[in-house]
Amino acid sequence: MPRSGAAALPADAPLTACARVTPLGASPMSVRLRPAGPPLPWSSIAPRSHVFSGADRAEVLAALADGRESDTGPARLVVVVDQVSETLRERLAVARHWLTSGGPRPDRIAYQDAPTSGEVAFVFPSGQASYPGCGAELRLALRAPRTEEAARPGPVPEPRHPTGTDPVPVVTRIRDTTELAALHGEITQSLLGLRPDAAIGFSSGESTALIVLGAWPDAAGLYQAVSDSDVFRFDLSGEFRAAHRFWRGHGQERGRWAEYLVHATPADVRAALAGEPLAHLLAVDSPDTCVIGGLDAACRRVLDRIGPGLPMADGYRMVAHAPEANQVAAAFRALHRRPTSPTPGIRYYSAATGEPYPVDPDHVADALLTQMTSTLDYPKVVERAWTDGVRVLIEHGPQSGRTRSIRRILADRDHLAVALDVPGRGLRQLCDAVAELVAAGVCPDPAPLFGRLTAAARLPADPGRTITLPAHPPAIRLPGTDHPEQRMEPAPVSPPATVPTKPVGAPAGPGTAVPSDAQGSASPRARAVPVARAASIGPVTAADHPVPPLAPANRRAPAVAAADDPVPALAAAHHARLAVAQR
Repeated sequence: MPRSGAAALPADAPLTACARVTPLGASPMSVRLRPAGPPLPWSSIAPRSHVFSGADRAEVLAALADGRESDTGPARLVVVVDQVSETLRERLAVARHWLTSGGPRPDRIAYQDAPTSGEVAFVFPSGQASYPGCGAELRLALRAPRTEEAARPGPVPEPRHPTGTDPVPVVTRIRDTTELAALHGEITQSLLGLRPDAAIGFSSGESTALIVLGAWPDAAGLYQAVSDSDVFRFDLSGEFRAAHRFWRGHGQERGRWAEYLVHATPADVRAALAGEPLAHLLAVDSPDTCVIGGLDAACRRVLDRIGPGLPMADGYRMVAHAPEANQVAAAFRALHRRPTSPTPGIRYYSAATGEPYPVDPDHVADALLTQMTSTLDYPKVVERAWTDGVRVLIEHGPQSGRTRSIRRILADRDHLAVALDVPGRGLRQLCDAVAELVAAGVCPDPAPLFGRLTAAARLPADPGRTITLPAHPPAIRLPGTDHPEQRMEPAPVSPPATVPTKPVGAPAGPGTAVPSDAQGSASPRARAVPVARAASIGPVTAADHPVPPLAPANRRAPAVAAADDPVPALAAAHHARLAVAQR
């Protein structure tokens, strides 16, 4: 479905559009549009990986300088190039600078001195990790349905109690998280050839692990049962009936369920919770981060003792990992006691006990009920998995919250934790995680995945040999202001100009016309104008150029020239030149 200013959202079923128009003076008309066929994949990037290896970093740098690609050495550098917007030369320069100068790891470039040996665990977040449009770009590129047809849930019915608030967002977010995790599972297992040795889920992520890895084959039946039940719709969320029944047993008739993220150790939180039966430690996220929840007033009293907390106010509110959930324990267990299928070689860990459990209907139902009614201890389960030999942990599903927690828990110990999704990064984050897995020797060949994405990008065909000509002449560049100042030498002094003159009052020579003032006498300010004439020609007279007399009507009084007016002299000179030319 197209969106304004953003990438389209993939549709799971063919869409039909109807356009209606009412012309002036005519009957309404309409046309119905439907797709001519299945939509084509679309990818915003066309990734291609380049691997350079050697015995150590120095040999990798030498191979990089020579352009020798290989994956046989223990030390590996992986550079992923987006053929849509990048060149190999640019990316190799970035990789070389990073290896020689250090700094933050560049996007889609990874290096390891040696492979990461150990077991692989698939990690699954809770439904709270989902966000609007999560996985849309990936689904557009691979054109995969949100889940397999058999696992696609039916529509959630409307609440049967008009007074209850709509609990559908919680169930929908759990489902959206599971669907993106399922798509990630198809990529890691089918396209990248990875096989998990363990599954670690956080909260509803334990159910997600069972669905994605095939231990629960009837996901559609589970979704339908959850939609039809009041457990998630009204007891654990919506009206929070389970919480209110528990609170009434402690003399509290009214209240609001709340959750807070606090920066404190589990020991400090448990000490602050002493004497507060309606506030609980819901989860230990990392060695110094916990989540408390319960009656809002009780939680606020706890925060007064241990410091401020961050309210979990993103619309995902559900009674979980607390004794209040025991109010619906039997119904919850019945919902999750479902047929199972064997998945040989995979251990499923409980985030409540930290122990793996057998995969059969009763053990699965008991494990999920235990984590629903008691505190989650994520450091405990991660530590146990690491002790059992897990070294590579790949987060399947929205965001990277579990990956950040794992890195804080294991710190400097040998491990690799990567997330396949980060909001806003989509396909680039997937390529970045794959680069890290290839550098660690975990992913044997990313070509099947990268080939699918490149084909969906529909790169333009190679134009062949081309000639490039400049469209404009080279730009004229003026020297910068930093050039030294240039000064021109002064021009030589010219001699003064001399003009020959006659004394005032001297008689006019031949060929010179002298204007008169109003009294007819020569003016001392009159200027002489020389007239050119031939050597054999005498003085020019008026007889040489007769002028016809004016008609009586055109006669005017003679004009009187000013003493310094040169016009009469110029006129006389002009007549003299005409006379010379005629002769």
